[in-house]
Amino acid sequence: DLEYIVEKIETYFRGTRTQKLPSAALVAVGDRNTTAQYIEQLVEFDEIFENIFIVDTGMDAARLVEIEGKGFTLVDAKGNDEFEAFAKAGADADFDAVVFYPLSGQWDTADVPRLLLTLNRGYDMVVASRFMIGGGRRGRHGLVRRLGNRIYNLMVNLLFAANLSDSFSSFRAVR
Repeated sequence: DLEYIVEKIETYFRGTRTQKLPSAALVAVGDRNTTAQYIEQLVEFDEIFENIFIVDTGMDAARLVEIEGKGFTLVDAKGNDEFEAFAKAGADADFDAVVFYPLSGQWDTADVPRLLLTLNRGYDMVVASRFMIGGGRRGRHGLVRRLGNRIYNLMVNLLFAANLSDSFSSFRAVR
């Protein structure tokens, strides 16, 4: 993995690892498809993130009870925009970085530190992509949907002079 190699080279020449962000928050967005396994995976991020928020957009009662037992901050966003609900819940906090992670099972939790590593290199926003090398496209998506996604990405890149390969991705990190 290229990020791992870069990290090792930096460690060798600098004598230290890439500087970690002093305060970072993880915002996990859960819906009716969120399982206990997805919530359990968030426990491994306690050492990386100062705060872990779980935005509820329709999780069942069993998941909500599990969340309360883990010490995560639960944000109710039923019927509202999940990002706006988080903004209200974390309004009094000042984070150096925020990672938005959907609890849908489509993304690998191992990619969260990779996003932070890339953010530490000076970028203001990092968007995870299902279409890059190592990216995953889990689920069943038909030819029409894949083709439509590619055409939409092309339009976004042309309109905004961007270089995005997955503009629909909700898995991203921002400063």
